[in-house]
Amino acid sequence: VTSQGSPGLTTARDFLLVTSGVEMLLVDGDGGQTLEQWYTPALTASSHTWARWPRQVAGMLDQLELEGFDGVIWFNDGVTQALDDDDRVALAYYVQHGGTLLLSGQDVVQQSCDPASPWYSEQAASWFTTVLGVNWAGAATGATSVSTLSLSPFARNQSATLSGAGGAGNNTSPDAVTPAGAGILAQRYGTNAGAGVVANWGAGKSYVCAYALEAASPGETAERWAYAD
Repeated sequence: VTSQGSPGLTTARDFLLVTSGVEMLLVDGDGGQTLEQWYTPALTASSHTWARWPRQVAGMLDQLELEGFDGVIWFNDGVTQALDDDDRVALAYYVQHGGTLLLSGQDVVQQSCDPASPWYSEQAASWFTTVLGVNWAGAATGATSVSTLSLSPFARNQSATLSGAGGAGNNTSPDAVTPAGAGILAQRYGTNAGAGVVANWGAGKSYVCAYALEAASPGETAERWAYAD
């Protein structure tokens, strides 16, 4: 912005805005890391329009902003709190009214559902059970691989390591999960603990990957799993 009367008076501000006509939204919750590089190739290769929203920089998205997207991929790594009360309200509305949500990240479920977590609450734990059909079952200690089951909506019967070259190498604290309510187990770790749950709620559906999806190796596996028609 520059003053017409005094051209020397100028200032610049960066801002982001949500527009209509974009089909997919990548919500980047990595706190300034560059982990989006493991998700964007799949979106770019798809036939859909998409945009990236840096959650910690740009702030929350409310339910009216989210409802304009056919699909939301929300990933988190190393950020606490991963989802706050406002995020959960917006995502509940989004899924209930027909949205498709892929939520990935280690400790995302644990933060809200483990009574020992400073971010735990009965309401937060109930949200995961009701909206996403998932319960936290403990730390997935020693999980270094993951495989999809036949009920997975994508990447069926595929497997990947979570610590090999070609992935992000950040799978240090994965969660073990179990399905609840309408949830169905869609992924298992090599340890046989639950790794991913798919669920329907209202008119929408969700897929929770309780580990660092970007760590799936080789890297193209993460890209392939991050988006599905």
